[in-house]
Amino acid sequence: MKTYLTTTYIWLCLAFAGMVHAQGTLTLMFDDFSLQYGETDPIPNGYAGLQWANFYDMNPENTYQPPSGSGFLNAVVSPPNVIWNASGNPAQVSSSTPFDLDSAYMTAAWMDGLQIEAQGFIGSTMTYDNIYTINTASPTLVTFDYIGVNQVTFIASGGTQHYPQGSGSEFAIDNMTVTVPEPKGISLLLLGIVGIGVMSTLSHRKAKPVA
Repeated sequence: MKTYLTTTYIWLCLAFAGMVHAQGTLTLMFDDFSLQYGETDPIPNGYAGLQWANFYDMNPENTYQPPSGSGFLNAVVSPPNVIWNASGNPAQVSSSTPFDLDSAYMTAAWMDGLQIEAQGFIGSTMTYDNIYTINTASPTLVTFDYIGVNQVTFIASGGTQHYPQGSGSEFAIDNMTVTVPEPKGISLLLLGIVGIGVMSTLSHRKAKPVA
């Protein structure tokens, strides 16, 4: 019995050690931010376990009302919020731990035919570099499949002005899907609990004396 339990413990250790590298896929809808009318705030670092630079959240219904209009109003996939690149400048998402950028819905704010260059870095090496064309009328589902990256930088340029009320390289993102590693602390805690339980069982299953 002791041999059996020891073998079981070894297999459980291996299983939970594998969980340290387990991953979970998240769809970030950015709707858990509460915004006042017209307010737009930077996405805080640590949101979804990632670092964010020049991405801001926005509720377009509270910011751009007809007849002024903008592509922001058409960008919403899951109400009420989207994120956008402030002032049309490059924006990025990053992490010290590799993650996958799977997909996102992207919409141009002012310019039809807006070009989005998405540069994916593994460490300091640019491994992915693709250009996607988006418009103002409706969200475009962009499938990136950037695997094991530490940083993705979005650079917008070009296009033809659609809304006369505004111009520039702003774009919106909604329902971004990423795959991020499971926090190591959780797996290590579970591993410790399993170890304590099994070793406790072993200590109580001593051989009975022969009568």
